[in-house]
Amino acid sequence: MKPNSSGLAPNDPSAVVRGARVVELPNTVDHNTSLLYVARELVAGRL
Repeated sequence: MKPNSSGLAPNDPSAVVRGARVVELPNTVDHNTSLLYVARELVAGRL
């Protein structure tokens, strides 16, 4: 995923909760788009 304005990538291993499921998304996806993706997958029961 694209880093935010602070240079931090949302999928950086240091930002992940231990034991949490990690979903790899394309590098072109920004933080807001990734949140929308996850929300849609949760509603659909796929996550």
